[in-house]
Amino acid sequence: MPKNKLIFSLSLATLIAYGSSFKYGFSQDDWFHLSISQATTFPEFLNFFNPAQVSWIFFRPLSTHVPYWLASSLFPLSSAPYFLHALMLIVHLANAYLVTRIARQYLSDSLAFTLGIIYAIAPLHFLSLFYIGAIQQLISTFFSLIAIHYFLISKARSQWILGILTLSALLSKELAL
Repeated sequence: MPKNKLIFSLSLATLIAYGSSFKYGFSQDDWFHLSISQATTFPEFLNFFNPAQVSWIFFRPLSTHVPYWLASSLFPLSSAPYFLHALMLIVHLANAYLVTRIARQYLSDSLAFTLGIIYAIAPLHFLSLFYIGAIQQLISTFFSLIAIHYFLISKARSQWILGILTLSALLSKELAL
């Protein structure tokens, strides 16, 4: 299947299954995540990545601080959830695409496509796509899938690239370990 048709099909499936997530705004831990993701200067932004500056129970700068900071910096609080839900759906779509690409290494194109569609619409992703605070799982999965895809397709694998991708997954959610 051509790349454009694959992306269109995965996008359509994702929007049909999870497009209604746009109706949901901030809730629960989102308010805490917004409060810890405030930075008005570049040094404050860099402190997101400084474990010594963490005063709460987790260290997830790539999947908590950065998305919430972007949303609250670029948009008013009333529009920020739409940005985050769009980001979440795009990351989920990228994950479905990566699942399809990885599956093509082992399955026929039609089975890989079917697996990608199943991944895109699986109810397992409900919490990760409706609750903004669960963006961590999507971003961590994204970096993990990129690492797997890189490992499978690269002839001369760079340990540095694999290390950076693994570190990115871990800076998104420690369960990437």
